[in-house]
Amino acid sequence: MDSLPTYEEVIYNDLNKSNILKANSFNDKLREKSHFDTIHYVKKNDTLIGLAFSYGVEIADIRKANRLFDDKIIARSTLIIPNYVGPSLSEKLSEEEENKILVKRFQIQSKCIDQIEAKFYMEQSNYNIEDAVQLYRDDLLWEMQHPMKEKSRLIKLTKFKNIKSKLE
Repeated sequence: MDSLPTYEEVIYNDLNKSNILKANSFNDKLREKSHFDTIHYVKKNDTLIGLAFSYGVEIADIRKANRLFDDKIIARSTLIIPNYVGPSLSEKLSEEEENKILVKRFQIQSKCIDQIEAKFYMEQSNYNIEDAVQLYRDDLLWEMQHPMKEKSRLIKLTKFKNIKSKLE
């Protein structure tokens, strides 16, 4: 006569079964969501309808993948083309165009208004946004700790307030 399984064996087997089921359902969901996507680099003359036609996908799918609410895509530098298998039909951005985009992102993150100054920080950090923002914040902190003489105190006082608000 077979002996009954122990409590530990029952619990262990139940846990293993549920983990296997969870893993299988997760893999199924992952397979459902993992479509073939392509990145399209947006140029001035691109339209949403034209891209949908060129790639053979639905306009609604492009809108959903990129969270677009209308047909205006010119503000975007790239778009995700969902459910497309094959190479992108767009030319990749030049290094200069990519660097301009990175400088703009740095300006947004750091709240640095001056484009020349933003480009300087990005060049110093080899176009790594996180490093550039850290350099910029370090410089702002140094400027606050080492204020200028009384001569231009009013000008620097307003700049100090602006810098302080940027850091907060």
